[in-house]
Amino acid sequence: MDFPQRFLDKTGFSNIQPAFIFNYAMFSRILMGDLLALKEDIRTVEIMLRRTAHYLYPASSRMSNIYGEEFAFSIHANTVTLWTHNGQILIAEVALASDLKERENQIKYLLAKTEDFTNGFVLCANCDKKIKYHENMKHRYCAGLYCGTCWENSIKEKAEKENYN
Repeated sequence: MDFPQRFLDKTGFSNIQPAFIFNYAMFSRILMGDLLALKEDIRTVEIMLRRTAHYLYPASSRMSNIYGEEFAFSIHANTVTLWTHNGQILIAEVALASDLKERENQIKYLLAKTEDFTNGFVLCANCDKKIKYHENMKHRYCAGLYCGTCWENSIKEKAEKENYN
């Protein structure tokens, strides 16, 4: 079966972004195993989805929390990083331990941070204070959100000096 031509742009690629989404239970289970093998398996699925959707870039890896809200994630070495579904805001990052009991607690922490986000909260990217997401959107720098104190004391000046031209 051929890919429908109406979905392809002039370069021959589609603008249909493929993604695969693990629910929170599967996400927890797969993080308890061999992370290197998991990365290889994720890469295989990303390539398969990319080819199927005729998409130029790799498919995105996501997980959904208990409420069904999606979060993008990546795994580098033993570190798992979660962002909002579009990768705009950092939600949590954890270097997973080799001790399985400790890793289980770290995974629970990651899931708790996704629930916090669904309920309107994130951690300040500087001091880890729990802050309201929407009230602090103006305190955004790179992929982090900052509490008013951290923003005013150090981050605001750094952000104002950035030149994106």
